[in-house]
Amino acid sequence: MKREIFTAYNDKAHAFVESGKLKTVSYGNFQATGVRVIENSRQGFVSAIGSADIEKLTQMAREIAQTSPKDPFLDMGRPGRYPDITGIYDETIDKIDMVKTAADLAKGFLELAQETDSRISIDSLMVDIEKTEISVENTEGVSVSEKRTAFSMVISGMAIEGDEVSSFDYISVEDVGYENFISRVKNETRAFVRRLVKTLHPRKAPSYKGIILLSPRAVEDIIIDFITYHASGLRVVRNASMWKDSIGKQIASSKLTIIDNPLVDGSPYATAFDREGTPTLLTPIISKGTLENFFLNAYASKYLGMVNTGHASGGYSSVPGVAPHCLKIDSTSRLDDMIKSIDRAILLERFSGNINYQTGMVSGVAKNSFFIENGEIAYGITDTMVSFSVLDILNGIVDISKDIQMLDTGPMPYILAEGAEIIGG
Repeated sequence: MKREIFTAYNDKAHAFVESGKLKTVSYGNFQATGVRVIENSRQGFVSAIGSADIEKLTQMAREIAQTSPKDPFLDMGRPGRYPDITGIYDETIDKIDMVKTAADLAKGFLELAQETDSRISIDSLMVDIEKTEISVENTEGVSVSEKRTAFSMVISGMAIEGDEVSSFDYISVEDVGYENFISRVKNETRAFVRRLVKTLHPRKAPSYKGIILLSPRAVEDIIIDFITYHASGLRVVRNASMWKDSIGKQIASSKLTIIDNPLVDGSPYATAFDREGTPTLLTPIISKGTLENFFLNAYASKYLGMVNTGHASGGYSSVPGVAPHCLKIDSTSRLDDMIKSIDRAILLERFSGNINYQTGMVSGVAKNSFFIENGEIAYGITDTMVSFSVLDILNGIVDISKDIQMLDTGPMPYILAEGAEIIGG
């Protein structure tokens, strides 16, 4: 029998602002455990919150395994040379009152947004301060643990001027370091407010076919989601990826290079091991348009006969999946220079619509977006439809910005590409 024990400990302070007022402040902590067993090529999993009786959970998992289908490719992580990751636990958290600090930060960030421009109306604002420790042990020799801190904020709202109300928008900011978090929130909140105000008095964009500038959020929500979908080793195993036979083949413009790098000290994305305790690596995913690797966990790597890339994802409550750690896209140009080069195009900030991951077709409405004309951002847009194939965008990349935003899957750039159809006025 193979057995894996995943344990998580968490302490968290939370502050919530609604309609311009501090509404709730709370604190909580928990311990949780997930036990997975593989016995006779069958898998069982069970999880529990609170102090856990490991042997009891193991017996429950074994009983579940007896009723599960056989799968010869079921496997667990293996130990190896673990990278030395530093700077992901800020000891400031042990010197502050987490609850009071969360409340003070929430009130301060609210005032910052309101002072940046009086036309801003904040719908909600949340601040979380937390420290977490996870550990993974298994019968294959894995025994690792990692402590980290997280400081995060989510703010949402709109701009109002007379009877004019902008579209709703939001941003989130997260960091492992207290001082860096505060600095980033100040910069990104001011930029958020100014961007919202610029969307007041929008117009329809003219209809056209051609170039589009995707914001970091649009890049992540559309392009990166599509890439991680089809580069997932588990989807390759299930025959659900259009790139299942594409390792070593050209799938995008030669201007596109993406690596997964979870090894940067002090990064909110940094980690020494994945959900299964496998050491993390610097992994090229796409190199000059050529697909280099899939995201693999122990199961997918065994099934496909490939080296495990250390991309097992998840937590105590489920069996491992696969996901990237921190995707970094190579860039070439300054955003200002990219905008100056554009005769006319929309800057797609946010998107509301449909993405067909099987075909890559995208269609929907541009939100909080802008029209670029004669090398300048001219005005905010409304009632403007956008449609394109992600495959066309991947192959039609014109330029990638050095300017980035730190988002859920890593530092995301702006991407300028051919292949969009815009339906406006």
